[in-house]
Amino acid sequence: MGGKVGALMDGRFNVSFDDIRAVAFATLRHRLILSFEGEAEGIDPDRIIEDLLTRISTQPGKPALLPQGL
Repeated sequence: MGGKVGALMDGRFNVSFDDIRAVAFATLRHRLILSFEGEAEGIDPDRIIEDLLTRISTQPGKPALLPQGL
C-alpha cells in the first residue's frame, strides 16, 4: 500500500520498484523476528531487507528473485 501511495503522490498509477524500496525498511523492519543465532551473529532486520532488495531483479523477463551470487 505504501508503494501505491508513493506512486499516486508522484502522479503515476503504476507502482515501480523504487516505490517499493522507498517504503520497504519502514514496513518490513518490525515484522522480522530473528533467531538467537541470528542475533548472536549481529544480523539485524535492516541487513536482511537490504539483502532481499539487492536480489530482486528490476529487469523485464528475468526471475523476480535472483539466486545468490548473481
